[in-house]
Amino acid sequence: QQLHTRPAQAPELVAIFVNVLTPWLVFSGIFAAMSCSVHYKMAGVAWAIVGVGIILAGVAGFLANRTRLRERDPMWYIFAALALLIATVAAAVLGDMNFSYNMQTFYDIENLNSYPALYCVAPIVYGQEQLASYDFWAVGVNCCSGATSDFRYGVYDNPHARSGLRLLRDDQRSVFRLAVQQAEAAYNMKAAHPLFFYRMQDPVAEIMQCKNDGFRYYPRGLFTHFVFNRLCVACAVFGFSKLSNDL
Repeated sequence: QQLHTRPAQAPELVAIFVNVLTPWLVFSGIFAAMSCSVHYKMAGVAWAIVGVGIILAGVAGFLANRTRLRERDPMWYIFAALALLIATVAAAVLGDMNFSYNMQTFYDIENLNSYPALYCVAPIVYGQEQLASYDFWAVGVNCCSGATSDFRYGVYDNPHARSGLRLLRDDQRSVFRLAVQQAEAAYNMKAAHPLFFYRMQDPVAEIMQCKNDGFRYYPRGLFTHFVFNRLCVACAVFGFSKLSNDL
């Protein structure tokens, strides 16, 4: 009589491949949407894409429950649900951070829609001539004491810094307008239509640096998540194999 022995059950290669690749693709798509112009121009669409990732995790969870009710092994579905949820949340958080710290500044300046958060002001003048209206103002962060005329922002002592970049955040304009009004009262000057700038030697380089930082941050995030997800899959393969051998 010929005996046939059934080989020990092992995780399917398809399940391993899907769980390595799918969460990373979800992470890549959401990270890109939350970092780039989609978030800037259509924030609702970017967050809708995040919602799609959550739905995918929910679908995997539903399949896990259905598989369990059919008395089959749901472990890879459970892993997929957790991996997709982690990928979605991580991509949303990191993408939003990348957008806020890097890409938003680039898009703001490119579209002239927002203004950096700065607090000190100083009139931009040429020579000692008294002007009828001081409409151009340099601004800076924590660069003055408030008690004396000691504006010291950035490249204030750089003789080659003859350029400026206009401030681009509407929510801070009232703060700078108030600072200008205080200067008008303190120094008996007039500023009919103040415009705010921060002084620098090469504003174009500063703008492009924001863009470059954002693009550099994105591939780092992709690589980190890919390594993390592969490690999780490897741990799952080991754990599931051990459970199968124990059963």
